[in-house]
Amino acid sequence: MLFPWEQSTNIQAELSTKVDGPMPTSNRLGDSPWDGNRQRWLKSRGINPDHLVSAVLCHGTEIRRVSEQERGQRLRGVDGLYTNVPGVYLAVTVADCLPIYVVDPEHQAVGIVHAGWRGVLSGIVTKMVHQMTKSFATDACQVRIGIGPSIHVCHYEVGEDVAKQFGEYRQCIHRETKKPRIDLVGIVQQQLDEVGVEPNQITIDPRCTFEEPSLYSFRRDHDLAAGVMTAIIGLRT
Repeated sequence: MLFPWEQSTNIQAELSTKVDGPMPTSNRLGDSPWDGNRQRWLKSRGINPDHLVSAVLCHGTEIRRVSEQERGQRLRGVDGLYTNVPGVYLAVTVADCLPIYVVDPEHQAVGIVHAGWRGVLSGIVTKMVHQMTKSFATDACQVRIGIGPSIHVCHYEVGEDVAKQFGEYRQCIHRETKKPRIDLVGIVQQQLDEVGVEPNQITIDPRCTFEEPSLYSFRRDHDLAAGVMTAIIGLRT
């Protein structure tokens, strides 16, 4: 169990770890030699692999609503998925980027976001809240957020070209070291506050992927081809 709100809801949120094996998402099931890892892990969590909808990421802000018809599919060019259909599970992959779990308990709807620096800068998580509001009349004040393990500001160095793009979030840019460091989690918290999500409804996993050896980290491991985890959310039937 990743987040406290799972105890009082029918929502299931999961994140694989290194012990489960790498889980990169290919365009089609069977294209990747690592698909077996995901199948075994899903079954161990009580999830039917045929009910999973996976995002094939583009590091952008594209978000898709998912219905029962998309079960088992891999949707290309998206970094966020949301649904109100029980038994449909949504997945993104991460290895330093933020896995953000979005829950509307009132309307029984869930979403998941992959947020790297480009997605954070473009406000993908607030876009998810807006999309769910449009689709389900979600009230931001009732939304619950879970931010999974990600690379923390202590290890997230960037070039000046990237840092300059975050000018409106100067308080989240740290310059005590040679290269600027960006607090992506802090920026997401600010963005959520601005759209009306209550701070006490945001749960942040304290683990830093760079420091935690049981989690994959691209910055630490330099394994872009395979070293990624799968983050999942869904409504139990």
